[in-house]
Amino acid sequence: LLVGSINGASFALAGWIREQPQVVLAGPLRPTGAVNAFVTTFRPEVIVFDGDSLNESLTRNIPQLRRLAASLTLIVLACDASDALRRHYLAAGIDAVFSKTGELDQFAAALASRSVIRGATAAHSPAT
Repeated sequence: LLVGSINGASFALAGWIREQPQVVLAGPLRPTGAVNAFVTTFRPEVIVFDGDSLNESLTRNIPQLRRLAASLTLIVLACDASDALRRHYLAAGIDAVFSKTGELDQFAAALASRSVIRGATAAHSPAT
């Protein structure tokens, strides 16, 4: 499930993800309460948050998402994947953070292999 703003960039990202082997994509879905309903109904394996759309209310919702689907993998794709931002998202309960501008290959490999592990970044991911 791709969660992000409904704009050209999100649709471009969705198109790119759909081209990846072994990945079935839903979304983009607006970052609202609809995320919880989608997770409850469809049980996705992975939620990819567009880092440009991820806000504090969604970050505070991470424990609820974990309760709805314990095995759910949460990933952020961010334009600014600085160490500080990575630490912030990992502390909030995100499993991995990848840069939109330099780590898409690692992100795609992690999706295809489902090898994302808690705290992974492109530099430390088993996909690299």
